[in-house]
Amino acid sequence: GRGALVTGRLLAVLLVEPAVVLALAFTNPWHGWFWAHATGEVSTAFWAHTAYSYTILAVATLLLVRTALRTRRLFVVQFAALIVGVVTPWLANALLLFGPLETDFTAVAFTISGLSLAVATRRLGFMEVVPVARETLVEAIDAAVLVLDEDDRVLDCNEACLELFDVEAAPVGVPLRDALEAYPELVAAIEDGRNATVAVTLPVGRRYLELSTAPVTDEHGRRLGRQAILRDVTAQKRRERNLQRQNEQLDQFASILSHDLRNPLNVAAARVQLAIDTGDLAHLEPVKDAHHRMESLLEDTLALARQGATVDDPDAVALESVARDAWSHVETADAELFLDADRRLGADWSRLCQLFENLFRNAVEHGGEAVRVTVTTTPEGFVVADNGPGIDADVRENLFQPGVTAATEGTGLGLAIVRQIVLAHGWEIHAAEGRGGGARFEITGVEWLDDGE
Repeated sequence: GRGALVTGRLLAVLLVEPAVVLALAFTNPWHGWFWAHATGEVSTAFWAHTAYSYTILAVATLLLVRTALRTRRLFVVQFAALIVGVVTPWLANALLLFGPLETDFTAVAFTISGLSLAVATRRLGFMEVVPVARETLVEAIDAAVLVLDEDDRVLDCNEACLELFDVEAAPVGVPLRDALEAYPELVAAIEDGRNATVAVTLPVGRRYLELSTAPVTDEHGRRLGRQAILRDVTAQKRRERNLQRQNEQLDQFASILSHDLRNPLNVAAARVQLAIDTGDLAHLEPVKDAHHRMESLLEDTLALARQGATVDDPDAVALESVARDAWSHVETADAELFLDADRRLGADWSRLCQLFENLFRNAVEHGGEAVRVTVTTTPEGFVVADNGPGIDADVRENLFQPGVTAATEGTGLGLAIVRQIVLAHGWEIHAAEGRGGGARFEITGVEWLDDGE
């Protein structure tokens, strides 16, 4: 990390002392200025050279240790091997000069040094993995950041990344596939280098992450790896979905007002005119029915509008309790309810209750007064099923659209309201044929608040 300081002038200055020492060593037999052959005594020049060499070694070792302490786990072993390679000859020489050793083990120490440096640079791939400027690439970015090397090993990640994935320590040195094994869609997007929005289920729930990737290079333009930047855009996605639902609702309301209300209005107007023309008040009975029809359409249309708002602050709700309360609010005649749903989830109690009311009412209207309705849970959500005649294949595809119904009575908005409630909670709903016949409604994407045991 101090490469810019190693200038040609500095190297020239540092090489003056070794050049002088080499000259004195080669010419020592003639002048004995470096050491005396007869007595083995060393001169001031020797000690000056020793002090100079130890100073250079001390500075280099301190720089290595300082970098090792500031480096993540991936580099600790490599730096340890480098430090061993630097310190071993130095220690052997110091023990000879200042310690109890009488035999010079410096040559053996250099052998150990060479092996340590070889392990650090070859086996541990020290030269293949270059530390990245953390302050520049990681902490300064207001998002979750993962820094990877060329082999897709995690080099670093910032605090925002740790918080996003709810981990205490960065998985430095771990392959990306292992570090994010719970999120294969995200791993695939990062490996492909795609810039995309990926939906993942994090410890805090379902989230949409906007992924952008970019190469990481050094000051010479050499590619060192890449970084993946993750921004949580869940709130933005929800706003987009809300806006889309609101636009759909406007279209639905326009259709209801222009089409569904027109029929009972035409009937009422025609019957009133007949009553006026003939004086027969019997023509007013259909007018009364038309007004009831319009009232039902308006009530369900308003309910459909109210259920479009997103549930931003759900409560802890007992699913079985809500289903039982909803059953008591519906005219069920001799129908039976079977519950196997003793779990808790985050939801708006009132709107979840209305969801069950509409599904129960739908089961009774289409399955008959003796229909059997079951509510069960799955790892992904819950299921409402009945043993009625089931859903026609030609209706099933558009079942949740306003106005779609197989019943002679009703507005056709009940299941559309159910869909709005499901989407407002961030869930999904699918209609299918029951295992033993009948209708089956599967709600998925639910976040359970218990372990289901």
